[in-house]
Amino acid sequence: MYQSSSDFSAQWDQEAKYYNHKYKHSNEAIYMYEQFVNVPSLLSLFPQRAERVLDIGCGNGIFTKILENRFKTVTGIDLSQNMINAAHKLCPNSEFLKHDIDYGFPEFTYKFNLIIAKLVLMYIKDLSYFVQGVCDNLTTNGSLLVSITHPIRWHMHYEQNKLNGHYVETFGQRFKGYFCESILQKDIGNDPHLKMYFIHRTLETYINTFRAHGFVLQSISEPQVPLSFMIEFPEYQAKSSYPRRLNMRFVKYDSKT
Repeated sequence: MYQSSSDFSAQWDQEAKYYNHKYKHSNEAIYMYEQFVNVPSLLSLFPQRAERVLDIGCGNGIFTKILENRFKTVTGIDLSQNMINAAHKLCPNSEFLKHDIDYGFPEFTYKFNLIIAKLVLMYIKDLSYFVQGVCDNLTTNGSLLVSITHPIRWHMHYEQNKLNGHYVETFGQRFKGYFCESILQKDIGNDPHLKMYFIHRTLETYINTFRAHGFVLQSISEPQVPLSFMIEFPEYQAKSSYPRRLNMRFVKYDSKT
């Protein structure tokens, strides 16, 4: 079943120090993949200009720092106070708020030109409610960038029998592959210290939910693992046949035009 908001927040607070150290200092493949494969893919989708940027699920601020160096006004929100504290130290020129996005958006005094949800949507319980909140806080012609665990990845794990026994709950049936939208538990970065619940949704569900709220999919990126990375981290050779991340840019257009 779902983790409660307080349990989820407490878990990230407890693991924040450990997670921050691992992310900053580890040379493990999973952390290097995020920095050198996924982040460049996501950056390639950025709009040329944005005055005000919202980073949802900013965590320890590592990606927020990139935003701070590119844009004038950056705001980050996260449900973990310990993560917020780490982000504030790293990004002193940005504003940070402790907030659980599952219960809606904070009351901002202005709308944003760019909203980013990097590795967040897999935790969101009500996707439609979340997307409506994004729509309400985004300017017309503003962009929403999302980065998620590629939906096909869970199916590949299932086929390879690497997640046996890790499926905690499903929508009425046991996980049977890609089309079975399920709640499952897995170690983050294969790290037994960080166990989290993920919600597997199909690509169709994601795109149709955004379209239902007036968003248009403008661009998409499925980052491939380059040969140089596989040479450095040979364990990724077996994982290079399918994408591990899915990055998308949606634009909110005026419904009257």
